[in-house]
Amino acid sequence: IMINIPPPPEDVGADLAIQIDPQVCELSEMHFVERAFVTGLILEHKPEKILEVGVAAGGGAVVILNALSGADTAVLHSVDLFEYYYRDKSKRSGWMVETYAPQHLRKWKPYLGKDTLEVMGEIGEVDFLILDTAHIHPVETLNFLCVLPYLKNEAIVVIHDINLPLSLSGYKTHSYACRLLFDNVVAKKITPTQQYPNCPNIGAFQISEDTRKYVDNLFSTLLYPWGRLYSKPWTELIPAQFIEKYPLFFSKHYGEHYGRLFQDAVIAQKNLYDSVSFFDFLRILGYEFLRGTVKNFTRRKG
Repeated sequence: IMINIPPPPEDVGADLAIQIDPQVCELSEMHFVERAFVTGLILEHKPEKILEVGVAAGGGAVVILNALSGADTAVLHSVDLFEYYYRDKSKRSGWMVETYAPQHLRKWKPYLGKDTLEVMGEIGEVDFLILDTAHIHPVETLNFLCVLPYLKNEAIVVIHDINLPLSLSGYKTHSYACRLLFDNVVAKKITPTQQYPNCPNIGAFQISEDTRKYVDNLFSTLLYPWGRLYSKPWTELIPAQFIEKYPLFFSKHYGEHYGRLFQDAVIAQKNLYDSVSFFDFLRILGYEFLRGTVKNFTRRKG
């Protein structure tokens, strides 16, 4: 008996992904297989309304819009908390779209300087989500929880940098938020089979009733430490006014229990931070410096 196994998304999207402007590919934070993976998922599922959370330079938006080139009615909504590109404050977030893909501007609706908490009521239901934000817990999880009530059943969610903690930069910055979300969500998971079959840095899952039924898994992760022990991630990555708005949103869409859980998590994170003295701060930094020095010395000696 012959069983027809459908090709993986990265094979489906490869030919179209090749057509992306080479300068975008050079500056993109996605590898070719990842761009082809996203393209293939869009071609397979044919979404009409795509939401991208985390725009940066706009390389991801160009990939998405390129995949939508044959879909006349499809629209990409892009949300970024930062109005200007985090690596070059002289450029607006998403600047690549206007520069390298102006033909797709009619399909693009950016929301810059905004959070998902503020705009989902305006955007409405979504059937495809690409989540690629700060990667410092709990930012990814909070964004997903704000979008989930607006995701259709069987909607596809793509998360980039799920294995960033295995890179040196991700390890140093405790960038495990994507991995934490991807592992704790209850859904059918999809990952590329090419290039890194055992350790893909991009993944997707499909929303089902179980995703909503077991949402407690995701709220529970809010009781993991936020960011690094000696920083205040809610003031650096989450605007202060949202700390008051999240409990209201969660209570409305998930139940009062989850609104209170978020408030308790904020108090716990603050208490943890406040318990760290300046001496502890120096000791932690010294330990990390010493560990890095010993590791480098051992590597050179080996």
